Amino acid sequence: MGWLPLSLGCIFVLCLVLPYNEGQILMGDLDETKVGYNPGCDLIDVTKINFTRFTDLRVRYLVYNQTGKSMTSASYGGDTSSGTYFQLKREISKQKAKTRLIATLLWSGDSTDTAAKLKDATFRRRFIQTAIQYVLKQKFQGLSVYWPVSPWTTDDQTSDITHQITIQYLMRDFRAALNGTDLLLDIQLPGLSDNLGPNAPIANITEYADRVTIQTLDYNGDWADSISQGTGVDSPVDQVTSSLRSYAALEVNTSKIVFHIPSFGLAWVLNNTSITGKGALVNGVNHTLGGCVDYVGSGKPSGGEVDQFIASGYSTNYDSTNYIFYAYKGAQWIGYENAQSIYHKTQLVQSMDLGGVCLQELSNSQTLPALIYNSLYLGPPTTSSGSLPSTSPSPSPQDDEKLLKIVVPIIVVTCIVVIAAAIIFLVLRWKRKRAYKLIPREAPAESDLESIYSRIPNNESPASPNMVQIHYLKKYAADEQWDTIPIEELQFSEVIGKGAGGTVYKGKWRGSQVAIKNVRVESELETANTLGEIHIMKRLRPHVNVVQFLGVSLSPQDATLCIVTQLCEGGSLYTLLHSSRDIPVQVLENVIKGVCAGLYHLHTEGITHRDLAARNILLDKSMEGKVSDFGLSRVNTEGGEAQTQTNVGPLKVNRITHIEMLNSAAYGARVPTSLLWAFGVTLFEIYSRTEPYANYSPVETATRVVDKMNPLRLRPTPNMSPEMKRIFLSCFDVEPVSRPTFGQLSAELEQCTEFFSINVGVFTILYDRCLGRRALVACDLVRPQKTPNGPPRSELPREQSGSLAVL
Repeated sequence: MGWLPLSLGCIFVLCLVLPYNEGQILMGDLDETKVGYNPGCDLIDVTKINFTRFTDLRVRYLVYNQTGKSMTSASYGGDTSSGTYFQLKREISKQKAKTRLIATLLWSGDSTDTAAKLKDATFRRRFIQTAIQYVLKQKFQGLSVYWPVSPWTTDDQTSDITHQITIQYLMRDFRAALNGTDLLLDIQLPGLSDNLGPNAPIANITEYADRVTIQTLDYNGDWADSISQGTGVDSPVDQVTSSLRSYAALEVNTSKIVFHIPSFGLAWVLNNTSITGKGALVNGVNHTLGGCVDYVGSGKPSGGEVDQFIASGYSTNYDSTNYIFYAYKGAQWIGYENAQSIYHKTQLVQSMDLGGVCLQELSNSQTLPALIYNSLYLGPPTTSSGSLPSTSPSPSPQDDEKLLKIVVPIIVVTCIVVIAAAIIFLVLRWKRKRAYKLIPREAPAESDLESIYSRIPNNESPASPNMVQIHYLKKYAADEQWDTIPIEELQFSEVIGKGAGGTVYKGKWRGSQVAIKNVRVESELETANTLGEIHIMKRLRPHVNVVQFLGVSLSPQDATLCIVTQLCEGGSLYTLLHSSRDIPVQVLENVIKGVCAGLYHLHTEGITHRDLAARNILLDKSMEGKVSDFGLSRVNTEGGEAQTQTNVGPLKVNRITHIEMLNSAAYGARVPTSLLWAFGVTLFEIYSRTEPYANYSPVETATRVVDKMNPLRLRPTPNMSPEMKRIFLSCFDVEPVSRPTFGQLSAELEQCTEFFSINVGVFTILYDRCLGRRALVACDLVRPQKTPNGPPRSELPREQSGSLAVL
């Protein structure tokens, strides 16, 4: 066990050499319209930007052409070799930087109309597809969404709520479309979180983003100690802190947050040149207009202009109480940043576990990039001076310190990885040896009647088989049609399920993870029935939404059958639905479409599944729904009827059994439309996350469903979209011939744009009374009910009162 002290020592050394987080993001924000051709004084020369300091560079902006359904760059030269994108990529490559380029969407003025049209699901999909294709073509590494119409107001107006829901759906659909790509997804939010209404679904919107950037505070003199016209800086430390805490209180994942630090200054004209501190009275209010070096007045000069202002003889001061740096010359006053003010802001990244910072906007000045880089990765400034550092600092001991911080952690982490790999190897080796002990290398002799399953975990010891059972199992095992798997090839692990039909184990077969169903047979009739199920699975061609059958293992000496199938790591849909987890709607949408596709495949193959329910729908590790358990399935005979042979007939039912089976043990050639009934009940279980007909026993349910005077029926749940309500009701048409086929239904589901309702009024009532949370949170999560049967009838609106109806 000597590896334990060594591991602890490595971790201790790692903590010592990494006082600052080397993984923090330093993003630059670049207005591409100012690159290369702008005749103004704020022209940006990309060759003067040190890209090695930036992990990311967000570029504004892309323009969507609705007519041509294409994306174009807003920069001079467009996508040609003279355009901004080409210049940026060339310079980043030249500097051997690892900077990721992120394109900004919906920034320009003409994007307002585009934003309004994104409410339409078809338009939204086309917009997303076009954007992704463009950034991949341009070899960008991410997308940033900036909403051109401000929907963030405190009174939750109807138009604001509409925009907020659209943003939420846009982010959701972007997230789904980006799966399988390496593209990063960013959302930009306002600096003033106080502007957000109480029902703004910020947590839902940011859930889909990889990064959430908080813009600079919109300064209009509000920070000047309640003086409407007073000197100040754009984003003081205390205001930034307050904004970040507000977003954390709105359940935004702080590790995703990147907040802006302005690279521009705030210029003012003082009323009294003898009063120069923060809050000093000024002439006029601050404007958003930039100036040039010879510009004097109120505005937002760029970083390069501020450098030149200060170099021309300005007096510099640092207010250590408010962490504000400013400079003045005569009546001209400029608020800016210095090493100390930057340090106090970057400390928020460490103390609040944020993602990083963004410098908005980049200019030719290298002052602030150097300050932020040093503060993030090298620690606090070495002096308390308020002066600005050189834009090209010479090598110092800090550079050696930085190199040490990079090299030592790499060595330490390598040691930890090697030790961890050795531990994992030893553990896996031990487990493998233990697993091999469970199954004999050679099949035991017939005289050895000890069950191999007595050595399976959980010490299950079935009764000793009699020789008659061994005889007929041996007969079946000798039949080559079953393509049996030798029992010694199976490695059994833990139990993952139990039922009347047997026990299911997680295991391995020839190196692959599999599920092994151990079926204990007591008679030749049971054996024949089980082999009938195997015959159905064996003849079935593979489908992504049907659990794949791999083979069968017959053990005559143990009177045991083992059915080997694909392992579904996600467990059953029933377990997921009846858990306390919040389920994203896109997961349930995929499950609904997948189950329908699986049943369509079964029908096409001539197989009818007669036990469809959430418990028999399994989920793989990607949450793809798969139909399983063919124990009650039957093969349809052409021109005839599939007939159940069970002795208890139609009374052996569950709450999902369809009406044709309840009326008769035989059901006709249009069996797929009969199964639509069971599919509809399963839809109810998915949407409501409760048991169907929960207040009735199976026999009582069967009796009331077939009652011709007062039949019992399920109603659509409130969270079904209008399209899904129509599909749901079509499953329960009394006449089977009037129901759609699974082929028709599968096509309808593929074309369905919204599976879940976003009726704000209904969700507000349900959440206020049942869940006690903000209404719009419901728009993309299906939450579990508080009780197994859902909320009491008296607590629901009259038109939604309950899940059942007597027609």
